[in-house]
Amino acid sequence: MFNENMKTIADVRKWLVHRGTVIYTRDRMIDLDMMDQEFTEFYQQGMIDKLLYLQAKRIISGEKQIEQQKRGTKE
Repeated sequence: MFNENMKTIADVRKWLVHRGTVIYTRDRMIDLDMMDQEFTEFYQQGMIDKLLYLQAKRIISGEKQIEQQKRGTKE
C-alpha cells in the first residue's frame, strides 16, 4: 500500500479516476456520498491504508459541509 498526499476534492476525484472509478451524477452531494462510499470500501477491503482513507474522508466531509451550506442558502 502507499500514501498519496491528497489536499483537495480534485485530488480525491483524480485518485478515483486513476483507479477506474468515475463518479458524476450531476448532483454534487450524491457524487460526494458515492466517493465517500468508494473510499470506505477500498479501506474495508484492505486496498488502501488508514492514512489515505482518513485524508480522503476529511476532504470529502469538508466538501459536504460546503455543499450543505450552499443548499441551505438557496432554500
